[in-house]
Amino acid sequence: MKKSQIFVKRVWQGVFALITICFLWCFINLSILAFSWLKSYSMTVDNTPQTYYADIRHDKGQVGKTLIISAIKAQPDKKVWFGHIWVVWDKAPPHAHGEKEAGFYAASKSQAARALILSIISPSALITGQKPIAGVMRNDEGLYRHWQLVLRVDNAQYARALLVDDKWRNQNQYLLRPSISGKTITCRDYVFEVAQAVGLKVKQNDWDKFPPESFAELVKLNNIETPNRVYSYLAMRNP
Repeated sequence: MKKSQIFVKRVWQGVFALITICFLWCFINLSILAFSWLKSYSMTVDNTPQTYYADIRHDKGQVGKTLIISAIKAQPDKKVWFGHIWVVWDKAPPHAHGEKEAGFYAASKSQAARALILSIISPSALITGQKPIAGVMRNDEGLYRHWQLVLRVDNAQYARALLVDDKWRNQNQYLLRPSISGKTITCRDYVFEVAQAVGLKVKQNDWDKFPPESFAELVKLNNIETPNRVYSYLAMRNP
């Protein structure tokens, strides 16, 4: 076989190997995403929100305030594709335009989906991640809750949580798939920062974790057990 033929053969072998690697990369990432979505979607829900309760006041002498972390799983029929996690405040934060419930979103769902898909099919995405897209805080009042963590906090904890909310009101980027050393910028990250501000432990999740799993992980990490729903909620509202 001539040297030129050997060279061409090796080039084609290299191209085939590259295409195979890219295909496997896409297949693995899509499989991870699909598996995580199915695991999240299959989580059991009740006809009423599954409620957890924790009194985490540092100053037990204060009546304190109510802070609720709420989550829903994916509901394709209602155009909730990945699930959502958000915060319900005792009263509307200063820069919230009157809404007591709010979560962080991609400004455009279709753009978020395209950015995620492009990051999956791109061979360099493991290192570079996706480019951030526009993000926005939105009113979640009236959104049904599958799970909720009802927290009783003191005034200082609540004030720290409000500072986090104020910071995220000025956040204008949304990022589902970060670089290998970067962080996501999503509804989960907003909620986790609020949770940290009031003293809860949080675990930084990978990009493939969906809100229901994140909520369950938050509850487990802080050793919060499911209480008697009605009693605990009323006890917190009327200490």
